[in-house]
Amino acid sequence: MDEAALLQCGLFQGDRDSNVTIFSNKMVTTRTEHKCVICWSTIPSKTRVRAQTERDNDDRVVMTFYVCPDCGEALVVAYTEADEQGERLEARYALGIETA
Repeated sequence: MDEAALLQCGLFQGDRDSNVTIFSNKMVTTRTEHKCVICWSTIPSKTRVRAQTERDNDDRVVMTFYVCPDCGEALVVAYTEADEQGERLEARYALGIETA
């Protein structure tokens, strides 16, 4: 996975209209299980993932969002390759909708 390219992709670009401050956006190795913010699959410990920590300034809530490797690849494809419709990324989002 191209980690530098993944970090350049907007995680919630166009999905929200709230006032948000991003505190960190980096690649980490998980120490515990987390849920992927895109597909809601369980990310096992010791997995290399993108982690974005931000504060919703309206609600004054700090949260960290994790992106699993498969969704990370889909984000990179959607932002850097000829996937104009974002089909691969939309398929990953659909997994999260199905589990909700």
